[in-house]
Amino acid sequence: MQCGATRSVFTDPNWLFEMEFAGLRCFAEKAGPRAFFRGVDSAPTALREALALLRCEQAVLDGVLVALDDQARPDREVLARALLAGDGARITYYAFDLLQWEDYDLRGLSLFDRKAALRTLVPESARLFYADHIAGSGPALLAAIAEAGFPGAIGKRGASTYQNGASP
Repeated sequence: MQCGATRSVFTDPNWLFEMEFAGLRCFAEKAGPRAFFRGVDSAPTALREALALLRCEQAVLDGVLVALDDQARPDREVLARALLAGDGARITYYAFDLLQWEDYDLRGLSLFDRKAALRTLVPESARLFYADHIAGSGPALLAAIAEAGFPGAIGKRGASTYQNGASP
């Protein structure tokens, strides 16, 4: 899914809010011993090894590859240079959705349920992270994000199923 529109920040208990990361959106997949990032041929070995440690045999995650600049902020240019140079030490992956677990297609479940399942799969790692959220309070998250100098927040309806393409 992708953001389809922008709007003013709001509070609603039926929504969750996540930080927007400046990075490369991609699917991460674990299939038995294989772990890879769809469309990213140069994903670092350490990152693929972290993905292989997911607490399952098969999974498809939606998330973003990120590299930090000197102020510890996600930066797309730093990521592009790190991927080109094979500098895996700077690259991490933030998973924010779980589309498949084992033989189950989870796209028909609510986002709240998919994120709850995702949280249980992601191990402690220096490379792979569960992208947490704040339920209901967009203003609280946006204030913290703005203070830290990050680009913005994304609001998602908690009951929504996973749909391909843009969504308001």
